[in-house]
Amino acid sequence: APGAYSGPGFRVVRCFPGMPRREADRAVEDGRVTVNGVVVAPSWRVMSGDLVKMDGKLSQWEAMAEAAEGRVAETPGGTFKFKYLKYYKPTGVACTTDVNDMSSLMHVAALSQLFKSSKERFFPIGRLDKDSHGLVCLTSDGR
Repeated sequence: APGAYSGPGFRVVRCFPGMPRREADRAVEDGRVTVNGVVVAPSWRVMSGDLVKMDGKLSQWEAMAEAAEGRVAETPGGTFKFKYLKYYKPTGVACTTDVNDMSSLMHVAALSQLFKSSKERFFPIGRLDKDSHGLVCLTSDGR
């Protein structure tokens, strides 16, 4: 089937791409996540055909997992696509997406509106020191 996961096992906490990893860990630890109706641990690996639910809501995890592991995957809207951004970081901005850090990329005027309006989560690829400046690449590809 298009979008079916064909990998060796995908960690259940990664089945919720719109949620920060720590929140997903907490949700699994709190017993809010089930696989095939069974409450599982954060280290649990799901396989093709497994039904993953959080708070009773089914996660469409397979196409995303297939793409995250580098294989082409189909989603209902077509091919799963990642986004890549270039940003010239000035001195004083931290290469982090920590919302609690007022010097992070999340609070840069040029990026903050994008982060707020996007359904995807962006990550910096690599890091530059806070006291340096230069090109920073960001991506929605959480691999």
